[in-house]
Amino acid sequence: MKNTGKGSLGLAAAAVVVVAALAICVPRAGAADTFWGRESLPLFPPDIRSIKDRDTLIVAQYKGFRPGFFIYDDDNRYPGTSEYRCDGHRLVGYDVDLSYRIARELGVKLKFVRAYDDFNEVCRAVARGEADIAVSKLSVTYSRAQFVRYTVPYASFRMGFLINRVAESKAHRGPDILALCNHPDARIGAIQGTSFMDFGAALLPKARLVAYPDYAALFEAAKSGHVLASFYEEFEIEKCLRTNPDMRIFCRAQYIPGKEDKIAIAVNPTNSMLLSFLNLFLEREKIQPSVDEILTDYFPQEVFRDTTSVAAPKKNAAALLWPVIAFIAAAGLWLVFAAPTLRRSGTRGTQGGPRA
Repeated sequence: MKNTGKGSLGLAAAAVVVVAALAICVPRAGAADTFWGRESLPLFPPDIRSIKDRDTLIVAQYKGFRPGFFIYDDDNRYPGTSEYRCDGHRLVGYDVDLSYRIARELGVKLKFVRAYDDFNEVCRAVARGEADIAVSKLSVTYSRAQFVRYTVPYASFRMGFLINRVAESKAHRGPDILALCNHPDARIGAIQGTSFMDFGAALLPKARLVAYPDYAALFEAAKSGHVLASFYEEFEIEKCLRTNPDMRIFCRAQYIPGKEDKIAIAVNPTNSMLLSFLNLFLEREKIQPSVDEILTDYFPQEVFRDTTSVAAPKKNAAALLWPVIAFIAAAGLWLVFAAPTLRRSGTRGTQGGPRA
């Protein structure tokens, strides 16, 4: 009996040791943050650990706007699932939502740094370590890829032109878009400080590239005929045509087969683990919005309704009525002055001719 008692005590002691070991090794319910929290920071590689140490993901972004992707919206006109307060303004758009989703998966807060004059400078900021990533509707280019690393693209838009109809008809170069635009006499517009200056130089070496400060000036140049065509990507061209229906009277859009503008996130070249994490996130979440999805989900729909309402065609028709009036007036003047003179000339010619 004594041996049995000692055996029971031994088994009980062993059970206590096992339970204690399990309590130490197995995380308690609701303790996931502790299990993967600050106590485990040494487990993370340096690029991820630095973000978690400061508890903030720092995102570099161009200080201007790309409506649909990032814009200040103090009037609450633009939809979006997330918003960021930046210098007292409401910052919204697809890139804002995407940045929030990335920060949430990392378990940290979000901070935008919007202090950069152009998109190349945004990438340089990431390369200098001023930000962890850049989410700024960044096109993938060879020049930028020399000092930052890119994720897989999260959007792709066809490259193309907004072509002035009158200038195209005068050029007489046929239907091939590159034959039309890649010509010594062709003036092609692009936005200064963007990837499309580089793309234009590579695709259109014979053309004369003309730089414009923003997309409003770029598209106005095509409309007025200051350039044969404006070179940009599908999203901006379609947005211009949908918000400005009058533009279709003066210009048409055509895209280059097989040429796309790839939009991706820029990462410091030393942050390989962060790059792997972002690629996994983009692929697993199937991040690849279409032009229609962004225009529908991230644009105030009254912009499109206002320009396609019943009143709009009347206004447009009134604006186009003056050429018809001018033609009728010219025809009337011709009938009053030119026609009688021709009739008199014809009568004199008949009277002076040989008799039958």
